Amino acid sequence: MTTTTLYFVRHGQTEWNLDERMQGHLNSDLTAHGIQQTLNLAKGLADMRLTHCYTSDSPRTQQTTDLLTSELNLPIKAEVGLREINMGLWEGENKTTIQSRYPESWTNFWHHPHLYQPNGNGETFADLQTRSVQALNEIIHQHPGATILIVSHRITIKVMLAYLLNQPLAELWKTGDIAPTSLNCVEITADQAILVSAGKV
Repeated sequence: MTTTTLYFVRHGQTEWNLDERMQGHLNSDLTAHGIQQTLNLAKGLADMRLTHCYTSDSPRTQQTTDLLTSELNLPIKAEVGLREINMGLWEGENKTTIQSRYPESWTNFWHHPHLYQPNGNGETFADLQTRSVQALNEIIHQHPGATILIVSHRITIKVMLAYLLNQPLAELWKTGDIAPTSLNCVEITADQAILVSAGKV
């Protein structure tokens, strides 16, 4: 039986994470702490026998990927489908401002994600899941039996894990958060996906 192993990693802490500003498709650089987080994680990757690496095309994930794989001889490919959710008018705004201006959508985002509708030209959680899962399935189908590092974003990783583990979007936030540089491992066979580890830092 062929087993494909996926290691999902969120990018390191960024300037806007620190400022509590929503990023989405916009970007901010890793902080000094975010760089150190990434270097700390990189020390353990050599033992994982990774064969491939895919990253979101956002600069913060590519910066994270470069730091993680600098000592590894891995083929790396950037995928648009692995980007963070498009947050529309929220992008670049701090959380306090968003909560004040858009209280209903803010509440739905964090407590009823299946009901969330973006303010402005953004994505729903279902939109994001459709986009990211298409990219994920292409990766899995291209590399059966491989051990793959996927560097992406908080919510994108959440919805991909929900898909693999048959979790409804309504329960997305009930299974814990995805911290910067946390590691989530899923093993996939022909008939099931198993969460091996979650939120490891």
